[in-house]
Amino acid sequence: FYSPRSFYSKDAIKNQRDAVISEANSAAARTPDSISEPRTNRQEEARLCVYVKETLDLLYDRENSPEDVRKKISFDVHNLRPEGVFRNVDLIAVDWVDGSSVELVTVEAKLDFNPECVQQASFYQRFAHRSWIAVLLEKGKPDQAWQALQSRDSSLFEHAVGLGLGILACFHGPNGSYRVVPAHWPRRIEPEAVEKKRFISAYYDTFVAAGVVPKDSGR
Repeated sequence: FYSPRSFYSKDAIKNQRDAVISEANSAAARTPDSISEPRTNRQEEARLCVYVKETLDLLYDRENSPEDVRKKISFDVHNLRPEGVFRNVDLIAVDWVDGSSVELVTVEAKLDFNPECVQQASFYQRFAHRSWIAVLLEKGKPDQAWQALQSRDSSLFEHAVGLGLGILACFHGPNGSYRVVPAHWPRRIEPEAVEKKRFISAYYDTFVAAGVVPKDSGR
């Protein structure tokens, strides 16, 4: 997909990539222990989230975003976990449709494309306008992401697409980096008002930083 970095100098692109690699390594080091998942898996998911966040920043960077939140498009919240498993999203993005109207975007990031991640992401549609799955693919090429997902599990892929989920295909890159590409875009779904309000309340500080709710609006 289009990236404004296409117009950057080679040195600027290298510096940006080095910064992302450093941030990903730091995120892995900060990953807390978990009794339900091996630490190495959680560390790698933490690294993956950094690259997914970078992609979300590109996908949802609109010129009509309010100027004071223009650089606050996506948020890595996988360590916050304020509620139960089916409400703990990994990443949040805000899509300013116009200067005053915003849509909420969620991402579930997994190292494996499995029914669990599809089930979780589909639940997020209760409170988000668009829901993505970010999944690691060990085989295939970024320009053949659709085919790589189908060959991984064609039935699950068709099911995810049928649910209206978006899929971000993640491929290994050099120096432990990831290349993240949209394989399928999510369908817009109008979230349930009560669920949306509860979601914003659970991630209140994040949505304040994003400019979605005023700081003193309460929960």
